[in-house]
Amino acid sequence: MRLELPEPIIEIGARRHPSQDKMANLRDLFPGRAYIGCDMEAGPGVDRIENLEKLTFKNGEVGTFILCDTLEHVRDLGRAMMELQRCMHSEHGVLIATSVMLFPVHGFPNDYWRFTPEGFRDLARGFRWVYTFYGGDPSFPHTVAFIASRRQLQAVSLEGLLQSVTNLSPVPHHSDRKSAMMTAGLANLLLQQVQAAGQQFLSAHGQVAGLMGSGWVLTPGDWMRVVLHEADTFDAIELIVSGRVLQVVDRKNCNCLLAEPESGYSETAFLFDPHPETPDQVGQIEAYLVAPSGQRTLLARTAPGVILPQAELPHRLILHSVDENAASPVIEHAITLRARTLLRELQERGEKVVLDLGCGFRKAGNIGIDASATNTHADLICLLGFESLPFADSVVDEVVCRDFLEHIPKAVFLETKGCMHYPVMQLMDEIWRVLKPGGIFRSWTPMYPHAEVFQDPTHLSVWTIKSMDYFCGTYAVAREIYGIRACFEKIDVREDEFYLYAELRKPIA
Repeated sequence: MRLELPEPIIEIGARRHPSQDKMANLRDLFPGRAYIGCDMEAGPGVDRIENLEKLTFKNGEVGTFILCDTLEHVRDLGRAMMELQRCMHSEHGVLIATSVMLFPVHGFPNDYWRFTPEGFRDLARGFRWVYTFYGGDPSFPHTVAFIASRRQLQAVSLEGLLQSVTNLSPVPHHSDRKSAMMTAGLANLLLQQVQAAGQQFLSAHGQVAGLMGSGWVLTPGDWMRVVLHEADTFDAIELIVSGRVLQVVDRKNCNCLLAEPESGYSETAFLFDPHPETPDQVGQIEAYLVAPSGQRTLLARTAPGVILPQAELPHRLILHSVDENAASPVIEHAITLRARTLLRELQERGEKVVLDLGCGFRKAGNIGIDASATNTHADLICLLGFESLPFADSVVDEVVCRDFLEHIPKAVFLETKGCMHYPVMQLMDEIWRVLKPGGIFRSWTPMYPHAEVFQDPTHLSVWTIKSMDYFCGTYAVAREIYGIRACFEKIDVREDEFYLYAELRKPIA
């Protein structure tokens, strides 16, 4: 691809099944570049174990994310997109993603979603620029893709990008079950007519997966699979129909789909790409191994079926839309720059960095953060619990908040993302992230069973003497099931009049 991608390049969903080794190895496309393959379990292509819903990359650490046919396997898409944006460089990060729309349900380990081009546009709406593509019929695509960028691509880069995408190798298309049954029914009618006319077919020999039962229909872009013995030596596979060479596939262009060392057999696959002048016809396909010496050996002979070389479906990626989303990334970038400036000024003066969350008019730290600039002394505006704190990891000495945590909901359902979100857990994880090792968190929060917990109509969460334990490693469920990263040391947690007073420390080691 002629688009210069910023480093490091991170592939999510990089684990390759043995059958995909020649088809899905993206690493070779980026020689000499910083490239890290990530997946939820170890295997070929995986350098680092990662969960897309809880990435361990630092804020702004990643230049480019690549997700090929991965998002359909992610349960919480909203959280995944937030994580991708958090980890990407704030000025020039790029996200490239593909997924399937018309495709059978498949595992790895679960299959949750199908995306239309409009679905991908909405999923990537938080990025500055979004380029959306589709493959196949525009009203029923088989594949969708997008490239999301935090900076506008230059005209030369965009032209190169579009040309590169246009020149991508064709991707296979899949018909749904009902369409396949209708097509097979028509093919069987044709076969019956041909047989009634007296044409004889050879008996099937060997195995060509998917083409062994009569009534198959083969169109350009379909996969053809042939079983091979591991001991077979050949330079090419030659396909012949009715005595005419249909296609010759070099060994280097055969994609290994399935390897079974125990049986000594493997399965190779290639896209059916007939000669333009191949006539529509009923017939059988014979597959021959062509040895280095030129000797031809019959490998497989299919059952009779129908070849439709002119019934090609569109399979290359086509530009669907280009969107400019001017709001959130620009604002986020401005807030980040403001935060960096405030932090640098404090460090130059040798002062401790103290954040006051929900500062209002009683700012206790030297950087006040609130959800609104109206009627507050806030230095930075951030929707706490829903947005990341605009600071890098481990740069803050102390975080304080008074009469604030009770105004953060513990759980909400986000209609726009179709999932549950836990603002308190996100906020505590963000506090943990920005604090230096040895940094202190202090809070005063109205606690149960005092009346002050309930009398204010803006209080959204209830806190007890045990609530902080979830962020101090006391309960295994907090990390293993809830995914809480914070694991503070308790210095002092007690009842102070009607307040829950908590003083926690981020461990040094």
